[in-house]
Amino acid sequence: MVDQTLPEIAAVQSENKARKKQKDNYNVAKEAIKNLDAEHLEKLAEDIDELYEKKYGHDKTYKVVL
Repeated sequence: MVDQTLPEIAAVQSENKARKKQKDNYNVAKEAIKNLDAEHLEKLAEDIDELYEKKYGHDKTYKVVL
């Protein structure tokens, strides 16, 4: 049996928890977005583009995420 206290295992578990939290946040946001009308969807898209530029410092290149 593998020792669960190894630092490598703790790092993997932390990474998995962070990924799950991001996925959960995404799903909550997606559900909330379903209730928006066209005007607010457009505003949200603009806000997301602004946040992306602030965070990553360049224009967003869109890609498909499954």
